[in-house]
Amino acid sequence: MEKEMIDLVDVNDNIIGITDVDTAHRLKQFHRVVAVFIFDIDGDLYLQKENKYGRYDNSVGGHVGLSESYKNAAQREMQEELGLNITIKEISIFLPTRAHLNHRWALYEGVAPINWEFRETEEVKVIEKLRIEDVITLINKFPESFTYGFINTMKEYIRVKKLPYILNI
Repeated sequence: MEKEMIDLVDVNDNIIGITDVDTAHRLKQFHRVVAVFIFDIDGDLYLQKENKYGRYDNSVGGHVGLSESYKNAAQREMQEELGLNITIKEISIFLPTRAHLNHRWALYEGVAPINWEFRETEEVKVIEKLRIEDVITLINKFPESFTYGFINTMKEYIRVKKLPYILNI
């Protein structure tokens, strides 16, 4: 299997080298990832449910490829994981305070077309649509049911959007 090559970055997001994903994770090197929150027309959030982590995760997420922009990576991952090609808006590029794998995140949001229906892909088997209020309640009660990445991106989303929710973790 071919290794997925990525850019290494410093804490200021400057490219300082090249590595593969496995090495970056093993050595906890800073590298870029993307997440996209996909909402339905009513504002409910789609979350991946049955995935390789066995936990709730971002609607879309993945590593930024070698010399790839954050936005292009988000668009590519959205197509690969959900079969979607929609307009997305940048929310934030950030380094979380609890950067478990030293991921530097770019977070985007978009709205799925009203007639969109999820079809299982190679990477995503099931998605679930939840109200943000319900997501926050679940995170606060059962944080182990969510990936670290999703918790980090949700914290950032709440902060940037100035939403009236508190994550107790």
